[in-house]
Amino acid sequence: MNFKIKLYYLPAILTFISFSHSSAQISSTLGWFEINYNQGCPPLEVSVKTTIPEDQVPLFQFFGQDDPNPVAWKDIFDSLTNTYTSPGNYMVYLTIQNDPQRQDSLQVTVLQSATPIFELKDCEGNGVLIQIQDTFYDSYIIDYGDGTVVTVISGDPDPIHTYPDSQLYSITLTGRLVNAPNNCASFSQSYTPQPVISPPFINNISIDSLNQINLNFNLLQNVNYRLEISQDNDQLFQFFKDLNMGDTALTIPDFSPDMRKYCFRISALNPCGGQRVLSNVVCTISLNLLLSNNEINLSWQNVEVGTELEYHLSRNTISNFITLPSGTMSFDDRQVICKTEYCYSVTTLYSDDAESLSQTRCGEAFATDVPPVIEDLAVDILADGVKLDWEVTNEMVKSYVMQYSTDNKLLARDTSEFSTTFLITDLKLYPQTCYTHSYLDICGNISLETGKICSIFLQTASNPGGAVFLQWSAFSGLKDSIADYTILKFDQNDILFESISLGLVFQYTDEVDGTKDQIVKYIIEATPVKNIFQPIHSNKVETSRKPLLIFPGAFTPNSDGLNDFYKPEYLFIKSYSLEIFNRWGELLFSTNDINRGWDGTFKGEMVPPDSYTFLSNAEDFRGLKISRSGILVLLNN
Repeated sequence: MNFKIKLYYLPAILTFISFSHSSAQISSTLGWFEINYNQGCPPLEVSVKTTIPEDQVPLFQFFGQDDPNPVAWKDIFDSLTNTYTSPGNYMVYLTIQNDPQRQDSLQVTVLQSATPIFELKDCEGNGVLIQIQDTFYDSYIIDYGDGTVVTVISGDPDPIHTYPDSQLYSITLTGRLVNAPNNCASFSQSYTPQPVISPPFINNISIDSLNQINLNFNLLQNVNYRLEISQDNDQLFQFFKDLNMGDTALTIPDFSPDMRKYCFRISALNPCGGQRVLSNVVCTISLNLLLSNNEINLSWQNVEVGTELEYHLSRNTISNFITLPSGTMSFDDRQVICKTEYCYSVTTLYSDDAESLSQTRCGEAFATDVPPVIEDLAVDILADGVKLDWEVTNEMVKSYVMQYSTDNKLLARDTSEFSTTFLITDLKLYPQTCYTHSYLDICGNISLETGKICSIFLQTASNPGGAVFLQWSAFSGLKDSIADYTILKFDQNDILFESISLGLVFQYTDEVDGTKDQIVKYIIEATPVKNIFQPIHSNKVETSRKPLLIFPGAFTPNSDGLNDFYKPEYLFIKSYSLEIFNRWGELLFSTNDINRGWDGTFKGEMVPPDSYTFLSNAEDFRGLKISRSGILVLLNN
């Protein structure tokens, strides 16, 4: 039996021989061939070898039994290689061509390369701890960037490394599979070792409208943090929540800041076994609001930890309405207006510039005080009604005023939001009008009512001589009274033709001083001392004097300057005519000029002394018709 036949029938010996190779090689199922890697990342190059001689025609199929391109083994080969470029499970077959029923196989797994995941954590003294969060690989090669390279088995404790200084390094982690080449993915992170762990810092804490607690803070990279909490005045902090190094804010729902007070701090942990480092402490502050007459009472509750500088109270749009020293727990806001909503919050300012902001509380201010009485009320009688004017000293007025006649009969009620109002009143029926004045302020309170304040009332009387006696009431509605009373005189066309200033008197006799002032209308004008008020006026009174038209019984036209013309004495005559006749009814003289008299001539010749007849028709300024007739005697002196 030759050597070829012995190999053909001794598979057990071949198996033994295959195991005698290096431990890095992996044997096939029957031991006919060996492969250097049976798994790895693409591109994965594998090499196979066998001891079956080439005259048996051993064929390798790297892509399974259906591989159309088998590769024949030759004794001169050290090995056959194949490269897998795509992930997947591949079966490698060794077939004896002379005996196709004889086959051996081995599976090769090509895995998609995955970037290993890891985090770096600071340790005191320039140390670093690597938290490998990846579970894909069997082991990991760590290159610390300072010449130190170590291999860590997956699942082993987190490795720690100490650097000689605080320079910038690059740490690279490469994944490694068992029975695989070192060609899988790696990932690098820059890292600067820290001699000490810096404390975290809480910037601010606030309570929102949902009574949630909101924290804002600064966290450093590569440090493990946890949030700790204490309640009320308890200084013992307890673990509350782990924080991620990328966090900058945290909202804590389902708390009751109104019922309890909470303080927070953040611990920075030393993963290498050193002491933890603590942040600043910030505490919730809860604001309470109480409404009272003309003020809003504020109080707040918190835990003072000794680093508070002051409290800032905000109101509506004013962010720093008032600043209060540390230790203050209340404030009474008296700068409020009723029916106005005010919203407040209070902020604790710590010495390290951290802040704690309370929730916002809102309330509508109210007032129950009786408003003061109006002190100055001017009553002015105008042609179209009565004008009331007053000084507005209370800007919170909502509505005004009540009107009465002189007999206290209620005429009308006027409501206005302004400082001047017109009241249409029948001034012929009510020449004097009196008022009481009050107002309703915006808080819903009614002011005290003024006493009865009446307009200036003017009365007149004429005496037989034609003079007019005027008397009027003093005006009492102004606190600073009246500086001067003036009589205003108007003609029948309401044109002002004379003003008489009288000072502080309340009566006057107006003598007849003209022939055309038969109809005179009088108004008393009072000038207030306080110049914010315009002059006020009384009712208008119209007076009428009797006309005068008297003819003499005789005249002497002798040119001596006495009774040379025949003409009447007159007063308040608007139109006039005069005719003179002789005994036979012949018209000797006529004129329409009351100031032109008859000189006793007719057609340029003096008529003889005798008795003559005159006829006169006139009209006064009121339209009254006047007729005069009679006998006149022409005397020859």
